[in-house]
Amino acid sequence: MSAPLAQNVSTAPSESAIPANHARALRLWLGVVALLIVAMILVGGATRLTDSGLSITEWQPIVGAVPPNPDADKKGHDAEPQQHGAGAEPKSGV
Repeated sequence: MSAPLAQNVSTAPSESAIPANHARALRLWLGVVALLIVAMILVGGATRLTDSGLSITEWQPIVGAVPPNPDADKKGHDAEPQQHGAGAEPKSGV
């Protein structure tokens, strides 16, 4: 025997699958996202063409993600007395 054929099966969504207010919100959302993408492309292109981006003198994407260590800078300066003007005296007892 052959298998019964399925009838009245539609793969296309019906008009009532998405409520009208949801469809309007979806269109608005997709439109806003599309406009933001276009804006990002225009700003990025203008930045690239005018060479007005941030200056990154050394870019190391793997090891360069470590933030600078402020304690490392202080170690080299501890040996030198700091004077903040003519006649500034170092603090004692601190």
